[in-house]
Amino acid sequence: MRFVLSVTAVVVLGAGMFVAACSSADTPLEDALPDGGAPDVAPTDAALGDGGPADVAPTTQCGPGTVRCGDRCVDVSLDPENCGLCGKTCAAGEVCSSGTCGLSCTGGTSKCGDRCVDTKSDALNCGGCGTDAGANRCGSGTVCSDGTCALTCANDLVACNGGCVDPLTSRQFCGATSGCGEDAGSAGTSCTAGQVCAGGACQASCLPNQVLCGGRCVDPDTDRQYCGATAPCDEGAGSAGTSCGDGEVCSGGACSASCASPLTRCTPDDGAPYCADTAGDPSNCGTCGTTCPARASATAACANGACAFVCTADHADCNVQADDGCEVNLLTDKDNCGRCGNACDGLSCVGGTCVLTCADILTTEPVWGYPAKGVSLSRFTSGTLDWIGCATGDGCSAASFFCDDEPTGIFFGAVSGALRAVVDPDDAGGSTLPTSPNGCCSAAHPRSICNAPKANNNGVGGIDSGDALCKAMGFASGAVVQETDNNYCPKPHALSANGATWTSNFQTTGNDGFGQQYRCTR
Repeated sequence: MRFVLSVTAVVVLGAGMFVAACSSADTPLEDALPDGGAPDVAPTDAALGDGGPADVAPTTQCGPGTVRCGDRCVDVSLDPENCGLCGKTCAAGEVCSSGTCGLSCTGGTSKCGDRCVDTKSDALNCGGCGTDAGANRCGSGTVCSDGTCALTCANDLVACNGGCVDPLTSRQFCGATSGCGEDAGSAGTSCTAGQVCAGGACQASCLPNQVLCGGRCVDPDTDRQYCGATAPCDEGAGSAGTSCGDGEVCSGGACSASCASPLTRCTPDDGAPYCADTAGDPSNCGTCGTTCPARASATAACANGACAFVCTADHADCNVQADDGCEVNLLTDKDNCGRCGNACDGLSCVGGTCVLTCADILTTEPVWGYPAKGVSLSRFTSGTLDWIGCATGDGCSAASFFCDDEPTGIFFGAVSGALRAVVDPDDAGGSTLPTSPNGCCSAAHPRSICNAPKANNNGVGGIDSGDALCKAMGFASGAVVQETDNNYCPKPHALSANGATWTSNFQTTGNDGFGQQYRCTR
């Protein structure tokens, strides 16, 4: 008997799993019962959310560990729709554990805010959950190594993307070597959905009650070929168990002629008999031989005799449609970044966190009628500083402009030539860039050619222009890392340390040049 799934979602982030419980869409659950009707069960006091009478007349009691909620027998210690008592529904992104709704983290991760993170390698939650005050957050130029901020990675860990990872177990950098493909070495392999990294090699990912044997995941309590196997199967301290003989079944990890309770003896027409847990075996879900369908980025599962699926690490079923499985990659999806429904407004999703990247601000729109390349800034500055970049024909050429993403932020500017800016103190031009120049920028022509700001901010307010520019874009700090003299055009300056608004005094102090390169740090 096959069930089409509709999903009740439980999301666990980071290296954890998304679990989707299922019910029948074209075959009602009650039709799957042995007598074709509703279960003969009755409510218990624990099932009554308000302590009052149930809405269904009692008949007989539900099975052990379950209570009656409406016309169903459920485990209120685990059911997210009836968590602790009938009718108490866990919110999206929560699980029901011991009758209490909450976010549960697996795979060696910890709950920090509403995310699951690896506190051994996460630079923002190093050794524990980070705080706005800076606790447990690694500063610029440091990495999180085994839960401690350090200049280099400890032991056999490898620095990859701002964190220290174990190349023997990291799914994202499986088998990485020193340098992680940046300056040297290799970034290893990113294990695909349904795989884990073991010993630096990607291999099949097994559910908690399974063991990887012979390249497949087996249940050592019921598998006839690997009966009683222990991890890591036939390697090291593990055991491949026993291969049961003809007419024998594997029951409770031992070969025998019958099945121990609560297992069911299955006798296929074209094979040897075997024992199956029809309440939890996805190959014998509900009845012998009923196989739960495969879903994208998920592992088939069986929950209380009904087909379900378990999302692989960093994936989730956000559209609550079983047919496409766990369709979202929580590490990269801008609409579901880190968790379902967490949309990045104009930002990129990197590692499950919304951050500003070069792709979010880089533009090749012409400026002053010239071919150009630069960064679009208007949305961060209330339209008062529209653009910084290179316009071929005046100052640096478009080919000279660069914007590079770094593990802790972005780095942009010009390799050579005069880096220019468009300042618009009254936002007179709105979001459009000027189409023609009128010499250097001036009070009469503010949107004409200005130089990019220098760190001294035209001497206004004791503000560092590089820091203010980066803070306007949402970074923690920033700096002008290279300045050049020898150009007379005026420069813009920030009116506040957070860079929210900009203007210019449209004056120069001699041949004082421009800012040429900037670095912003998260």
